[in-house]
Amino acid sequence: MSLWVRLILVVLLVLVQYQLWLGRDGLLHRQQLNARLHETIQNNEALAARNAAAAAEIEELRRGGEALEAVARGALNYLRPDEVLLTLPSAQTNAPSP
Repeated sequence: MSLWVRLILVVLLVLVQYQLWLGRDGLLHRQQLNARLHETIQNNEALAARNAAAAAEIEELRRGGEALEAVARGALNYLRPDEVLLTLPSAQTNAPSP
C-alpha cells in the first residue's frame, strides 16, 4: 500500500473514533445522559416517598381522631374547654441586658 492510502485510512479511523467517543451520540454523551437519568430517578423516588407520606397524613386527618387533634394542638394552639395554656418566656428573653 502506498503512503497516501495508509494516511487516508488513519485519518478515517481517527474520524470514526472521534464520533464514537466524543460525537453528539458518542459514548461520553451517553454516559452523561445515564448519569442525569440516574439522578432524576433518585429525585423522583424521593418525591414519590414524600408524596406517599403526605397522602397518608391527609388520609389520617380525614379520618379524624388523634392525628387531627395533634395537628390542631401543635400548629394552631387549640385547647379543650377545661385546659389552660401557659407560655413561658424563653431563656434568651430573661437574660439581663448589658
